[in-house]
Amino acid sequence: MGYRVSGRVHSFKSSSSYITPSERRCIWFLILLLILTLVVLPMFIIILTVQTATGKCSYYLSYYNRQVPVTALVSPPGCGNDWVSYMVQEISGYHVGNVYDHTGASAIAVEANYMNLIGPVDRAIVIIRDPYECMRVSYEKQHLPDVRFRLHYLEHSDKWRKHATSAILLWKKLYMNYLAFRGPILFVNHSNLKSNLKYEMHRLAKFLKISADNRKFSCVARSYKIRKYKRMPAPLSFNPYKLLKPEVHHLVNTSKITIMKLINQRCHDKNSNK
Repeated sequence: MGYRVSGRVHSFKSSSSYITPSERRCIWFLILLLILTLVVLPMFIIILTVQTATGKCSYYLSYYNRQVPVTALVSPPGCGNDWVSYMVQEISGYHVGNVYDHTGASAIAVEANYMNLIGPVDRAIVIIRDPYECMRVSYEKQHLPDVRFRLHYLEHSDKWRKHATSAILLWKKLYMNYLAFRGPILFVNHSNLKSNLKYEMHRLAKFLKISADNRKFSCVARSYKIRKYKRMPAPLSFNPYKLLKPEVHHLVNTSKITIMKLINQRCHDKNSNK
């Protein structure tokens, strides 16, 4: 008597080799996260470091290929023209010109820190700084490139006095000239650049009608150039202003009173016309 045993072969897939759609999505997410962590993030840090080290917050600077309003960037020597010029270039992506190169409507603004004629002006950015600070910064920039030569003030006091006299005369004359301009003016106080830099950048962007973003504002604020511009003159063991004659101090004080009255009047007229 024989028995036939029937058997059934079961075919099945191992549960360990099957990946659900949700698990597949999770794996792709982890892969992307790994790529971001190992590739993209280091690249971003490198770019950020290079921008901070070089001060280049716009990838390249260009000139306008169309006519734009001519903007004068006005300040006496030593009063912060380089600082504001750098900020305008980096947040706009356009060059700031000067009286020797690319004046007029091809640049975002034109530097005017001497009594140079830059042609017809549509608007002006005027940087205000105390004349004592301006005369010292401009003097040290010309004659004292190295901190070791600070005794130059004592050894060449006549040269320092002559520079101070010509500096305050230029300070007053330049402001008088541009305060007579009846077009739009933006006043930038140098002390505000130190205390509230991003706010001043927003004011510049609004005045120039620049569509800048917070990334550029933050980049400029971190730049080593901003740290350099914010530095105070090296401390001295004496007060160089005491070397100046009384008539120079009198000229400085009367000039400050005259210019500040004109600025206050201009701001009052502007607010009255709103």
